[in-house]
Amino acid sequence: MALRHVILGLLVDRPDHAYSLKHRLSPGVPRDRLVNDGILYPLLAKLEAEKLVKAAERPGHAGRPRRVYSVTPAGRREFRRWLRSEEDEDEAPIHALFVAHPLVKLLFAGHLPAAALRAKLDRHAERVTERIAALEELRRIAPPEAAGGLGPSLLDLELRQLRDRLDWLEGLPDALDSGARVRESG
Repeated sequence: MALRHVILGLLVDRPDHAYSLKHRLSPGVPRDRLVNDGILYPLLAKLEAEKLVKAAERPGHAGRPRRVYSVTPAGRREFRRWLRSEEDEDEAPIHALFVAHPLVKLLFAGHLPAAALRAKLDRHAERVTERIAALEELRRIAPPEAAGGLGPSLLDLELRQLRDRLDWLEGLPDALDSGARVRESG
């Protein structure tokens, strides 16, 4: 995913300050898991240097000024160019499963003691449950204007995939126990 184009798209929707952009990029995610400042602020500075966005100081809610970013005409053109293109639409390479997927360590589950494997599966199931709860909360509090487009459908797809993963994770210990019993009796 091209974060620069996602930021441009969010700013096409409405001008915003960096802290708010972090929450819009990662809705429903706990504060400690939001987009890293070390990525977001340099990217905003780069977009500004490329004259794709401009920043202006505006009064904030607490009286402290905020740096609010908006898209320039060049930024709008670049966003539209990206949106119409096939850029960033290729499927992840097959090997990405083995280097980028959160369950990749399970490929090596045979090297873990049963208790450690169970603990790892339980922790991952907890994270998936937390993510489901965050997305369900997002669905509940989403502003009415966010209901347009495919956003709600993408949210539903993500929830379905997470629920399937949770079902799989919850059934895996039983499958592992059955496999261990078969190996022991053979």
